[in-house]
Amino acid sequence: MESFQLNVADTALVSTRSSVYNTLFFNRADPKYDVQLGMSDNQNKLVQTTGFESRRQREQFLKSRWNVSKSLSFQTELSLGVDEQGSEQFESKRYRIESWETKPQLTWQPSNNFRTGVSWRYKLAENRLDSLGENARTNDLKWEATFNQSATTSLRSEFSFVKIAFEGQANSPVGFAFLQGLQNGKNFIWNITLDRQVAKNIRIGITYEGRKTGEAKLVHVGRAQVGAVF
Repeated sequence: MESFQLNVADTALVSTRSSVYNTLFFNRADPKYDVQLGMSDNQNKLVQTTGFESRRQREQFLKSRWNVSKSLSFQTELSLGVDEQGSEQFESKRYRIESWETKPQLTWQPSNNFRTGVSWRYKLAENRLDSLGENARTNDLKWEATFNQSATTSLRSEFSFVKIAFEGQANSPVGFAFLQGLQNGKNFIWNITLDRQVAKNIRIGITYEGRKTGEAKLVHVGRAQVGAVF
């Protein structure tokens, strides 16, 4: 879908940006089920001293939600995407990645204070621009849980196991677009976040993140912040 013409002839224009998002709902906000059909198109182009660089991401998606019971719900998503990058001077930065992805998710919420869910994302992607035919197959299994104690305490945790089968050069622009900061092979990512209001106008947040990606060493990251409202 060509929504806007971005090939502007004005030589004084150094950058352009556009974003389009359309969604068609069926049975929206129904307590039992709903369906969404939509598309998104994000484009930007920047002129630099070495020539122009451009990026365009398009997606067509179908989402559905089914509340199996009062505490159990099932969501699913199917999407087709195109991720393009252009560069006037650097051929290695040019790619056109076409992909399709599915993501079923099961959520259980037995009370207002606790919610947990598990999801599985399966994605196939291939670079159609280069004759090398870089491609990737991604399996992403995620578990997440949230616990809220009134408005004073919130505890959130996530654990993901991501397995990527990538064929191509990992340390290249197209390789980074496929791997998104992860490594070829098995990746483990987890985090725990605690938010707590310790006084009427003071709130603290503590976050722990860990990851083990491919052959890289285990990484632990801790963060803490304090916020005050006057």
